[in-house]
Amino acid sequence: MGKLFLTLAGLFGALGVALGAFGAHALKNQLADRALAIFETATRYQLIHAVAIALVALLALQQSNDEISAPLMVAGWRYCIGIILFTGS
Repeated sequence: MGKLFLTLAGLFGALGVALGAFGAHALKNQLADRALAIFETATRYQLIHAVAIALVALLALQQSNDEISAPLMVAGWRYCIGIILFTGS
């Protein structure tokens, strides 16, 4: 499960960087200032959550057994759901 969270963190991080660059370059003159600020906030939160998922993954990989602890798994999936719900909206 740690490797899955590490993969998801990388994907969400890469997507956050790509969306941030898209917003800064392609949308800068297309959106109103308020809409651009909302877009920037969403991408910033996505990047922060990607780092949090990576930390969950690293903690999971440090556990001696193959099973991830329940609180760690819940935290990882909630971060993923948070990215999808907040950034997706």
